[in-house]
Amino acid sequence: MSQLELLWRLQQHDNRLAQLLLKLKEIENEKRMDDLKVRLKQVEYDITHRKTQKEVDEVKIQRASSKLEQMTCKLSDVEKKLYDGSVSDLKQLTFMSKEAQEIKKESIKLEKDILNLMEETEKLEQELNKSTSLYNALKAEMEKNIEEYKAVAERLKLKIKKEKAALEIILSKLDEEQKIKYSTLKEKKGKVVAEVIDGKCRGCHITIPLFIMCKLKNKDEITYCDNCGRILYYREQGYINTVKTNA
Repeated sequence: MSQLELLWRLQQHDNRLAQLLLKLKEIENEKRMDDLKVRLKQVEYDITHRKTQKEVDEVKIQRASSKLEQMTCKLSDVEKKLYDGSVSDLKQLTFMSKEAQEIKKESIKLEKDILNLMEETEKLEQELNKSTSLYNALKAEMEKNIEEYKAVAERLKLKIKKEKAALEIILSKLDEEQKIKYSTLKEKKGKVVAEVIDGKCRGCHITIPLFIMCKLKNKDEITYCDNCGRILYYREQGYINTVKTNA
């Protein structure tokens, strides 16, 4: 195999390797995974916030219920004294009657507060169930995606390994001079070997002079584009598919 053919194949494998490495990087930085992580964090925060609020409301219900129980006992004692005849002083009876009314009013307010808190905790419980279900679904989706990404990444890594191996084989067959030229051109131009199609350099799209086209028929001779300085590569129709298949 000629040095020119080796350089052409080196570039093909080089390009494929670059594409595979880019795909691997894209998978590792997959935006969908980042979005899932953000959503999971948000739902996790909602669950924690609602649990905390529910616990606070339950403590409030407990305290209010305890206070209501005390007030009920106190009201019972006051009403007993009002009607059992043990107190006969009119002034004291009037005071006790007002006290009973105040206790009743406060008890009614406490009962309403307890009912509102119970409704709130019930609502929080429903929201917690929904958030927990959503969290579990998102977590399952994320775990599935992680497994899929791992599988794709492994396949890409295997292809990358094969491309690197192919590059090593080609480099071992290249002259040291051609390796240096390839490396220098790659650094300057990016694309090293430009194919000639329809008489034009695919690197700069300038028409190749006839005398250079004649030189290109000699596969062993390395020829450069006068305009962009890239190595020119020409293939007759019918030979192209064979080279691509074997590359």
